[in-house]
Amino acid sequence: MSKNLFRFVWVILSLGILLGSLASLASHYSIIQLSIASIYLPLFFFVVFSIILHFFLLKSTEGRPQRFVTTFMGVQALKMFVHLMVMTIVGFIFPIIAVQFILVYACYYLSFTLVETISLMRIF
Repeated sequence: MSKNLFRFVWVILSLGILLGSLASLASHYSIIQLSIASIYLPLFFFVVFSIILHFFLLKSTEGRPQRFVTTFMGVQALKMFVHLMVMTIVGFIFPIIAVQFILVYACYYLSFTLVETISLMRIF
């Protein structure tokens, strides 16, 4: 399990660096007008949240296989709810950057969810 978790952490950190670089370039060339905090704080949140959830999902594989399916669906629902709440709260608190923040955040969400799902599929 530790080998799978180590590989996942490496992939997630690489993805975080790639997405952070792309968002910084987009901000540098004025494609998006977001501050550095608006780009990197959500990215840090995604990296930490993804690693914690992946560890939890790997722990749920021990024992009955049906337990993993239930846990996976519950974790995905919880993750989606948390991320929707973050986008909604930031959108209401900072309406000036709401659209750009939500677009960048949605790209982060899709990228991290895709990598997490592919990583779990390779384990099983």
